[in-house]
Amino acid sequence: MNRNKDPRITTEQFEQVVGQAWESSTDTGVKSVPVAVGLLQRDPSVSRLVQFNRQQAQEIAALRAELAAMKLEITKELDSMKGLRRLTNEELQLGVRLQRCLRQRSQSVRSLAL
Repeated sequence: MNRNKDPRITTEQFEQVVGQAWESSTDTGVKSVPVAVGLLQRDPSVSRLVQFNRQQAQEIAALRAELAAMKLEITKELDSMKGLRRLTNEELQLGVRLQRCLRQRSQSVRSLAL
């Protein structure tokens, strides 16, 4: 029973559906109600659930494609790194000195241009 006064059925409630009542009553208590077993294909709740499932399927497909592209990109990047070796401390220090030297020259050239 949908106690929150919303006439729409939730996706969780679909598991409990055995059919659709042909009549309704505001009388309290137990009563006999004619029921159609199963759900009508044109029922708005069924249409809403089908649309929701389609949207989720599209989102899942898009996420799977994005994940596959990311995996491919990572694999390519890792493959390109396989031939590389780690730099020694001496090579790293040489690189740092070279950067400093280039910065100093760049500053000298700028000061001459002024």
